[in-house]
Amino acid sequence: MKSSFDNFHEFKKFIEQRIPIRIGPVGYIVSYPDKLNWDFAVERQTQLTWAQLTRMQLEKIGERNVISNEVKLCLQSEVMEVIKELKNRKLRPCTHVMICQAGMVFHTGAKVEGIECHSVMDFYSFVKSNEYMKGHIIAHPNKAAFIHPEHILLNLNKWQELKCPDIFKDFKEYERAEDNFHDDYTPSWIIPKGLPKIYNFTEIEREKKGYSYHNKEYQDMLWDNIVNNKSWEAIPNDQPGSYYSNPLKRNYNFKKTRYYYQNNEDFYFEKIPRPWTPHIIFTPCSGYMGEKIACALKTPLTGSYPEKIIFYDINDKIVNVKKQIIELNPTYDELKILMKENEKENIDPCISYEDYMKESHETCRKYVENVNQYCDIEFWTMDLLNANYDKIITEVTEKNVFFNTSNIYVYNYTLLYYTVKEIIDAKDKLEESLKHSNNYYLRADTPFENIRKFHENILR
Repeated sequence: MKSSFDNFHEFKKFIEQRIPIRIGPVGYIVSYPDKLNWDFAVERQTQLTWAQLTRMQLEKIGERNVISNEVKLCLQSEVMEVIKELKNRKLRPCTHVMICQAGMVFHTGAKVEGIECHSVMDFYSFVKSNEYMKGHIIAHPNKAAFIHPEHILLNLNKWQELKCPDIFKDFKEYERAEDNFHDDYTPSWIIPKGLPKIYNFTEIEREKKGYSYHNKEYQDMLWDNIVNNKSWEAIPNDQPGSYYSNPLKRNYNFKKTRYYYQNNEDFYFEKIPRPWTPHIIFTPCSGYMGEKIACALKTPLTGSYPEKIIFYDINDKIVNVKKQIIELNPTYDELKILMKENEKENIDPCISYEDYMKESHETCRKYVENVNQYCDIEFWTMDLLNANYDKIITEVTEKNVFFNTSNIYVYNYTLLYYTVKEIIDAKDKLEESLKHSNNYYLRADTPFENIRKFHENILR
């Protein structure tokens, strides 16, 4: 399988040309081993580390989900200089940094006692502490110790006070904890001579992530199987490479189809001219977002609704669930029965906040009632990464269009199956199709930014 880029530098350039300027209070770095040969599997590992760090740091601000901190890409040999740049920049210097080597992978849905708590959230907890550094300590008996570059959290204020020591330098003299996480070289803490205590990641923190160790044979087999077979059955759990694949398996269940019965995304619109009502709305099947958009954007003076809503999904099963909900408009109790019936078809129900869903369900039913009464409704089986753009153009030509892609371009499975270049190419092709409309509003989360933007008379 061929990679999308010839080397790490091309990948880095592609990313940096598209990242909006962000100057947040903390920094993120993805480092690339200088001597690691670039290939298809390495590209996928690098992309996934970068994409996960970018998406996991989404912050809720009002009704918007905002990425406030850029994820820097650099060679391993350049990390120290990048840290200095983050700390010394004139506008909002960074106080802390999270450094991950390409090949790190995170369980993005990790929970502790039922509460979401992935590795970036652990980083935020580190920021609130007064600790100097946390990392994977390697301290073999009677040998110099060091911090493995796979994953490091660093307090830049303390680091600067210490005259900016090289965090990758071996420690010849040190005091260490008597315990070990495994074997005899992984103590829970270490105190190098002249430096504060450095902590190891806890057992709970370790369970939320993995690292490839750039095991080429295993990684080639893994990514070939993911892209071509979409199955874990051929992936062994008892090989060194499973340190990487096991967290992936927790993120992706190839055997089950997941349906989101509840809205779990922001409802934020930017710069929509009022009054403006779309003739047509494209929206994914999950939740009640499309119905809510239609009711929110009806014409204020006349009360006119959009003429048509097209619900779409790549999976026929998901499309059929949406058909059921639109046609039956079930009560909450009826919806629970419907969920149970669909589970028999291997459709896994996803509900984030059941109490809120129960409270808000009658409002959602009103949305469905209104669109059933006032809008034409169509259901499309459509892969947005390989869409029939001619079909889209036929629908949107000379119309006002609201196109909602939700998080499809950054969905876990999208980032697993497609390269970032393929994702952006698909988004650009969609926008070219939408330029045949009178005007359009695009609502799309991409690997680089969350787009909420109105475009008017592009071809006119």
